[in-house]
Amino acid sequence: MAVEGRTAVAAEVRAEPHAGHPRATRGRDRADEVGDWRSVARRDVVLSLVAGTAATAFVAAEGASLPRALLTLPLVGVLVAVSLVDAQTRRIPNALTIPSALVATVLVPAAGVLGWSDALGGLVLASLLSGALYVAARGAFGMGDVKLSAFLGTTLGAGNVVAVLALASALGAVVAAIALARGARRGDTIAFGPYLAAAGIALWCLRG
Repeated sequence: MAVEGRTAVAAEVRAEPHAGHPRATRGRDRADEVGDWRSVARRDVVLSLVAGTAATAFVAAEGASLPRALLTLPLVGVLVAVSLVDAQTRRIPNALTIPSALVATVLVPAAGVLGWSDALGGLVLASLLSGALYVAARGAFGMGDVKLSAFLGTTLGAGNVVAVLALASALGAVVAAIALARGARRGDTIAFGPYLAAAGIALWCLRG
């Protein structure tokens, strides 16, 4: 997102598209296609596990059900890893988002956290809305963001899809405004994945 941003609202820094968009480089397209795990450094894995453990402790202390508490570690771990990779490379590997979305579509309802219709509805609704953003944003919202949104939709449920996209957009807009105020140029790029991830973590941990 540049300050026109990788947000769903108009901002002023334009995002660099994730692999899969025609403006992305061929090398990035290929790396995302095969789901390159090398993008996830050892340090990123450690930070993801630490964040996931802390979030698990938080939701457990807030009285979350055991299945929801147990799902928090992998969910937050994946979202933090996505954020770190996207912030460093401006792309979101398929190897993180696609398997996570498929597993969550089965595991979240199987654990009783959501109903099957809610999880599947969230997957479909998030895919449709984020796909529309991909088309409308003309590169400010990449295919990696679409796949990440689908993962969040099936994890949070259909009723939270609009909320997670709106919250991510608001976070991105604030950061874009701060970047402009600090002298960023309109062509500067920032990743939108971290804001989607932050919004998803917040809704998961605070929704009770």
